[in-house]
Amino acid sequence: MVKYSLVIPTYNRCDTLLRPCLDSIIKYTNLHNVEIIVVANGCVDNTKEYINSLPVDIKLVWIEQACGYPIATNAGMHIATGEYVILLNNDVELTEQLENTWLTMLEAPFINNPKVGITGNKVDYNVSLDQDCVFFYCAMIHRNVIDAIGYLDEQYTPGGVEDHDYCIRTKYAGFELDSVDGTKMFPLSHKDNQTMKHSNFDYIKVLDQNKDKFFAKFNIAKPTILAITMQPLQIQDFSNHIMDHDSTTLPFGDASVTEILLLHVLHRYDFFAGQQLLKECNRILKPKGKLYIESLDLLAICTQIVTPSDTEHPQLYHLMYGQPWINGQGHKFNYTEQQLTAQLTWAQFRFVQRWDTVCSHASDFPINCCMTINAWK
Repeated sequence: MVKYSLVIPTYNRCDTLLRPCLDSIIKYTNLHNVEIIVVANGCVDNTKEYINSLPVDIKLVWIEQACGYPIATNAGMHIATGEYVILLNNDVELTEQLENTWLTMLEAPFINNPKVGITGNKVDYNVSLDQDCVFFYCAMIHRNVIDAIGYLDEQYTPGGVEDHDYCIRTKYAGFELDSVDGTKMFPLSHKDNQTMKHSNFDYIKVLDQNKDKFFAKFNIAKPTILAITMQPLQIQDFSNHIMDHDSTTLPFGDASVTEILLLHVLHRYDFFAGQQLLKECNRILKPKGKLYIESLDLLAICTQIVTPSDTEHPQLYHLMYGQPWINGQGHKFNYTEQQLTAQLTWAQFRFVQRWDTVCSHASDFPINCCMTINAWK
């Protein structure tokens, strides 16, 4: 029995996802007492050839047809022998670190608290259940948890919400969850749901359906999610409020909304109007409700302006100033991460965290100039 079992499901895109993932693991991990299990499902690229070319032993589970994340992950967990099973997405990559730093950080909470069953580097608060949940793109699970509750619920195939489900069952079984780090110190980068986003199905629709299954399974009311934008969104199960360019009030009652998505709205307001809008969001959110913000990143834009290519120059200035000749389309105040965090703190939001996920408007921009921020009431 080894100490650590790494389970990595993968579906094509070997050179862009799996290769940098495994290369980084091999580079920064002492593989003594570690087994790596790759579950290839529906792969028609060079995945098998790449695995066979590696200088280390990889357990390859080969599934001819694409079967989705829960089934593929379970196939790897079933043959894992480690005391700790680490679930990793193929779109993660370890960053520069001393040998085994990432494993040491993931394991530390178990050593400090024997009640811990799962750790991860990112935890999300589930308002409906009033519980934290670990995201499974990088999560360490103790063998005792698997022995007690089993494996991922495959009703969520092809994927989405199964990590929250497993965390809830873990807590119901008497274990605790822990986050190894709430900042950017954990030495891992995540490209965020790359396999799902490049699959041949409607990921948003599947995620909505899985959320319905999740709510029904745990007998909880479906949350009220509000998307605040400057134009209508075609997203299922979201209430969409379209902001007027000069409005800072929201026509909703106090503590009436579970989650708010503030999508590329904030930079269209001046500093003080932005304060009032954030204060309004705090007012209508339920206790422990979540605010998700997508906004332009002033520091990223300025960094690019210093040395842009000829084609990027006009696009960068467009990002900086918007279209001020059109009513409501000018950018009045772009934020740095530090400034936005200060604004949220002023508006009495508590835990504020920047995410490395790709924003919904990323394809509209020539450079990585957006930031996504989560904050809780």
